[in-house]
Amino acid sequence: MPLSSASAQSGSELGLGGGVTLAASASASYECPRIHTTENYAYTWCRVYSGKVRLIADCVRTPDKASGWIYRKDGNPTQRLQAGPCIVGVGPDSGVQSA
Repeated sequence: MPLSSASAQSGSELGLGGGVTLAASASASYECPRIHTTENYAYTWCRVYSGKVRLIADCVRTPDKASGWIYRKDGNPTQRLQAGPCIVGVGPDSGVQSA
């Protein structure tokens, strides 16, 4: 699920496939221009303006894997997120979760 940018809205939800839906907080604001996937990992670069953000890899036939949370960072605010490894592979519904 490519994201050009995102600002979480109150009560918004992010569907990650496999029946997984995550609720987003109204206090998070971020930009994650594109999510990239390899055979076993999902990765992206994000700028967090408020709240916190993490990346969820849509693992095929196994539980999804999440990166650690990132927060607003002064100076160079762009931060890399990586989630995985997904043993069987990464599905098409990897996405960003905010809080």
